[in-house]
Amino acid sequence: MKLKAPTGTVGNVFGNADVLSPDAGGFYNSTDVAEIRALLGAGWRPATLTDTDFKAALTGVTPSATLNTYGTPQLIIPGAGYSSVHVESCDLVYGGTFGSETLTVKIIVTYSDGSTVTITSFTATATGTTAMTLAQIRALHKNGVSIASISFSTASSLAAGSSVATLAVNAHGLNVV
Repeated sequence: MKLKAPTGTVGNVFGNADVLSPDAGGFYNSTDVAEIRALLGAGWRPATLTDTDFKAALTGVTPSATLNTYGTPQLIIPGAGYSSVHVESCDLVYGGTFGSETLTVKIIVTYSDGSTVTITSFTATATGTTAMTLAQIRALHKNGVSIASISFSTASSLAAGSSVATLAVNAHGLNVV
């Protein structure tokens, strides 16, 4: 791994010749994680060593008892010790009993900068599975910020309290530091 030496750094870092010294081009050339941490600070961790897979299975995402009103959202959040998620695949699994009902799914992505995006383009009139396409998953991601959470909720076109349709969400991806 090559890291550019901080501006004004000459010779070694922290006055310790045993840590890291930039080469003639001003780069630190090391594959030793301990050396790199010493250079960048104790809190630094290489993403390739600390990211972990996540598998989220949300079940029973149900509509409100009020016609065309979204029910209580269920969240995908980063695992303990992580600050964001990177979604690689997501399946929306429609279950329960559908009559003349349309179930609308609302997905709200909250980003690390506090901004949000809401997607309501997924609907179902029968049981089945909708696999989000790569383009739909890419639409969840935003340049320069990470995903802090993703919420899923549903609304029904049936009269109050008569819906028995449900949504399950199976998502896979990475927890990211």
